[in-house]
Amino acid sequence: MATVKKKINKKGTVYRVDYYDPDGRRRRKDFSLKKDAEAYRGKVEAAKKEGRYFDVFDVKRETQVTFDELADRYIENFKGQKCFSRLKYYLVD
Repeated sequence: MATVKKKINKKGTVYRVDYYDPDGRRRRKDFSLKKDAEAYRGKVEAAKKEGRYFDVFDVKRETQVTFDELADRYIENFKGQKCFSRLKYYLVD
């Protein structure tokens, strides 16, 4: 459940939307207008109910990467380093 709280600081009044993302992390987003904060809160709660996490929460879609694919990417990215042939290559080969 998302909440909207009014915060007053040196810069003025801020409306903070406080919610938890699908991973269980606490997120906060500030707005200068209360109506914008309420609209975002409604968007967050609707997305949670409908399961559209990727639209609101900026959660990257999971990709299935095997260790072999990751090792191949590592080799391609770091094979130009001086110490790669003697120190790092044996770790991934």
